[in-house]
Amino acid sequence: MATTATRTNEVPRDVEAERLVCGALMDHTAYEVAVALGAAPAQDLDHLRVLREVADAGLRAGDFFDARYRTVFAAINWLLEAGRPVTAETVYRVCAASKNVEHHIPAAWFASLAESTFTTYEIGWWAARIVEQANRRRLMAAGQVIATGQVDSGQASALVDTLQAQAKGDAAVTRGPWPPVVGPQ
Repeated sequence: MATTATRTNEVPRDVEAERLVCGALMDHTAYEVAVALGAAPAQDLDHLRVLREVADAGLRAGDFFDARYRTVFAAINWLLEAGRPVTAETVYRVCAASKNVEHHIPAAWFASLAESTFTTYEIGWWAARIVEQANRRRLMAAGQVIATGQVDSGQASALVDTLQAQAKGDAAVTRGPWPPVVGPQ
């Protein structure tokens, strides 16, 4: 049963996609890091494909709706940038040590996340789905800001331009803070 929001009053999200992507990354990136460090032969191209498809989708931690997956994805990125293996244990340790953890995530949850990933088939599609849902949430938030008159017409136009650039994947814009700064400065 899908957990995707379908009613108009629900926030767009796809928790199953978030779980699948994070689980697939924890399952595959330990091998990928070992290959990159020369500790394992580069014989299974599926590991490279998983990372490439997720990266091509332009997925960022802020795109995740569920705070647990947002925290896990940020930890996975940190571990990859540090050249460390990505396993349920290492991701748990990074999250537990983080001062930005939005709430406690039990260690057993991390293990079940990696173990419950049943496929990496079309992982790029799932990652793009998360980005799409995040863009919809951003548009809804911007619409509320504009509809309630919290910004003037010039600021509203700038906000819409920023969101359009984010939706197109403009790297200079997508790396900026969310929500964009609006209102009197």
